[in-house]
Amino acid sequence: MVVYTSKNCGPCVKYKQELAGIDGIEIVDVDDPANVERAISDQVWQVPTSILPDGTRFVGWRGREEVMGLLG
Repeated sequence: MVVYTSKNCGPCVKYKQELAGIDGIEIVDVDDPANVERAISDQVWQVPTSILPDGTRFVGWRGREEVMGLLG
């Protein structure tokens, strides 16, 4: 799962803490200029945005247990 976040987004900071230590999650910070093109390519217009391996996406956050269930 790819999770797009921002360093300046309070909910994003909390979400990253919630997801810490879960295997299979890549955090992509849209504040980093190196990640801007990727975020645009993935059509990320709001943060936090999560994209599952099957392409399913959601904006906002889910609880740790729910995310672990989504990842199988």
